[in-house]
Amino acid sequence: MQKRLTLIVAAVLLAVIGLLPVLTMVTSTFYAGGRLSLNAYQELLGSGKLHVTLMARSLLLSSLVTFFATAVGVPLGVLLGKTDLAFRRTFAVLFTLPLLIPPYVIAVAWFAVVGKGGWIALTVGPAASGQLASALFGLGGCTTVLSTAFMPIVMLLTIAYLGAVNPHLEDAGRLVGRWPRVLRHITLPLIAPAILFAAVLVFLLSLGEVGVPTFLRYPVYPVETLTQFAAFYDFSAATAAAIPMLTVTLIVLALEYHLLHDRVSELRAGTFDGKLTQIKLDRWRFLVFGVVLGLAVVTVVLPLAVLVIESSSLSTLADAFSRA
Repeated sequence: MQKRLTLIVAAVLLAVIGLLPVLTMVTSTFYAGGRLSLNAYQELLGSGKLHVTLMARSLLLSSLVTFFATAVGVPLGVLLGKTDLAFRRTFAVLFTLPLLIPPYVIAVAWFAVVGKGGWIALTVGPAASGQLASALFGLGGCTTVLSTAFMPIVMLLTIAYLGAVNPHLEDAGRLVGRWPRVLRHITLPLIAPAILFAAVLVFLLSLGEVGVPTFLRYPVYPVETLTQFAAFYDFSAATAAAIPMLTVTLIVLALEYHLLHDRVSELRAGTFDGKLTQIKLDRWRFLVFGVVLGLAVVTVVLPLAVLVIESSSLSTLADAFSRA
C-alpha cells in the first residue's frame, strides 16, 4: 500500500511539473490581447511550406543521428559490458565524457580541429583542410557531432541492461551456438526495450537541438520557435510553432508505448555467484582493442584535447570566470 501511494504521489508531481507548464503555454496561443484569437495558428499555416521543409530536415537529422548513435552505441556497449576487453571501464568513462559537455561546445571543438587554420590544416594542407571544413557544415557535420554527443546514452543503457540478462538463458544458447549467435538471438532481443528507449531518447534530443544546427548552418525546425521567441518576443507564435514538434514527440512516445507495452523480458540481477557471463575475445582482443582505442581518440580525445589546449591560458580562464 505504501509503495502504491508513493507511486501515485510521484505520478501526480510529475504530471503537475511536466504537464502544467505545457498546458499553460498551449492555452496562451488561443489568446491575444486578452481575447480569444487564432492569429498565431493562422500565421503558422500561412508559412506552411517553409515549416514543412524545416520539419523534414529536422526529422532527417534526428533519424540519422539515432541510427548512427544506436549502430555504434550498442556494439560498443556489448564490448565494454560483456567482454574481457582490456581497460573497458576506462573506455566506458572516456566515451561518457561527451555526454557531460554541451553539443554546441563539441561542434566548436570539431571546427577547431578540421576548420581552416585548425589542427588538421597544419598536417594535410589548406586544400584538404578546406574540403573537411566544408564537409563539417551541413547535414553531415550535424549528424557526426550529435551522434558523438548522444551515443553514450545508448552505450550506457546497453551496458546496464546486459548486466541484468539471465545468464542461464545465454548458457543454454551456447550449447548449440557460438557467442555471435547467442547475442543475436537471445541477449540483444532481451535488452531490446532498453535499446528502443535509448533510440527514442536520442531521437527526441536531436529533434529539439538548436545550437549545433545553428553553428553548422543547417536549418532545422526548432530554430523557428527560437526565432519567434528570442527575435520577435512573440510567446504565442513561438508556442504555436512548437505544436508540430510536440505532436511528433507524442507520436514517437505512443509508438514506443505500443511496442513495449506487455513486453516481457527474462531479466535478473546476475548469476547465483554474483558473476556475469563474460565473452572471451581471445585472438580478437588486440584488434578489437585497437578499434575501440582509435574510436575513442577520434571522437573523444581529439575534440577534448582542443578544448583543454584552447582554454589553458590563465587570461582565458580569468575572462571566463569574470563573464560567469
